[in-house]
Amino acid sequence: LILFCTFKIWGTSSNPIICISLRRYMAEILPIRRKTLYNQSIICISPDKKKRFKGPLDCARHIVREHGLRGLYKGGVAMAWRDVPTFGLYGLTYEVMSHWMKQSGWSDSQGIVADLVAGGCAGTLTWFLIIPFDVVKSRFQADFVGEFSGLMDCAMKSYREEGIRVFYRGCLVTCLRAFPVNAVTFLVYSQSMQYMESR
Repeated sequence: LILFCTFKIWGTSSNPIICISLRRYMAEILPIRRKTLYNQSIICISPDKKKRFKGPLDCARHIVREHGLRGLYKGGVAMAWRDVPTFGLYGLTYEVMSHWMKQSGWSDSQGIVADLVAGGCAGTLTWFLIIPFDVVKSRFQADFVGEFSGLMDCAMKSYREEGIRVFYRGCLVTCLRAFPVNAVTFLVYSQSMQYMESR
């Protein structure tokens, strides 16, 4: 819905690169994302292995009480640096690959095959590039005890403690998941836009 509204605001449906970048940041900047990470993080487990929070609302109250409203937006700048350029690349990869496949005859008459393949490749490439930033951002946002003074401090400490591999932890699973998810996402997007433009 956010993506569709962004298209309408910009007045075009043929160039989703800027729209996707803005849509991604608009969705992720919400404090719900930080609260989710904070609540799910293993850092939020007390030494006696009991959950520190009763649920999301209790977690949100704790963040506001300890850090104020700004605490809900911790890591917002990191999300902007992570999402805006990479999801611009996300849209660009899809557009170029989908157009090339359709022009080369490597798709069906409705462009379904091209949309599936291009969407899957775009999602996989984007997540492969974004993983290191996502690891640092997530660790920084879920820092319950104030271990990290900033993003660079978080990255350096993570590297010293666990090496370069820490930045690609879960990369294979994430990329395998990204292909089918984004293939379907772009197929639905493309077919929906074709339908709405024909009305």
